[in-house]
Amino acid sequence: MLDSHGGHGWGWQTDTKPGDPIWGPCIRFHYTGTLEMLVMMIDLYGYAEDKEFLKKELLPMADESLLWWAQHWSRDEKGKLKMSPSRALESYGDCTNSAPDVAGLMWNLDRLLAMSDDEIGLERRSRWAKLRKELPAIPMMTVAGRPARLRIFIDRSIVEVFADNTHCDETWAYPRKKKWIFPLFSRQFVGSRVYPTREDSRGISFFSRGGVARVISMDVWQMHSIWPELKNREAE
Repeated sequence: MLDSHGGHGWGWQTDTKPGDPIWGPCIRFHYTGTLEMLVMMIDLYGYAEDKEFLKKELLPMADESLLWWAQHWSRDEKGKLKMSPSRALESYGDCTNSAPDVAGLMWNLDRLLAMSDDEIGLERRSRWAKLRKELPAIPMMTVAGRPARLRIFIDRSIVEVFADNTHCDETWAYPRKKKWIFPLFSRQFVGSRVYPTREDSRGISFFSRGGVARVISMDVWQMHSIWPELKNREAE
């Protein structure tokens, strides 16, 4: 497969030697995959509680991937990670402190630090707590005078949150001559797995971090299943 530069630029070939930047600009500084893999492993352990998996798979993966994130970047004048050059997914290139990367690091570190000392050990806790404090804030965009609108979908064990059906700027989401190819993309999106059989996965609550938020209004409706065999379970 040839990329737009006429070369094999999707990650498996560089210019001359190991360590050279890959040709494909969409993934040149795309490192989010390590965080995504770690999310899935933490999620699996939270469900299965397999101690052997934790010891032999999850913790070694967390050790190596988080060590890379801690050592690869410099720090700013406040001692926070300065992740640059970086890339926000495949859409926004050569940026600093990509929101998906910052959010992924926060999610992973918070879940790992929530484990017991018997599970992760005191040395890891100290190392990961230090990295957590060094994370920059998630880049946010506010629109003066307009409240945020959230669309939240709960589909059994999946929760998806879409914030605003507008875009950040004309460089986001594959622009072409300032016209949107995907006009329905939200400015912010987050998804998570929950476990309805657990007591801490039941109910709805609202809270804010780093500021004050006020819920102006809320509409709730029941989703219908697209699968005929599940029609009798819609009320669950």
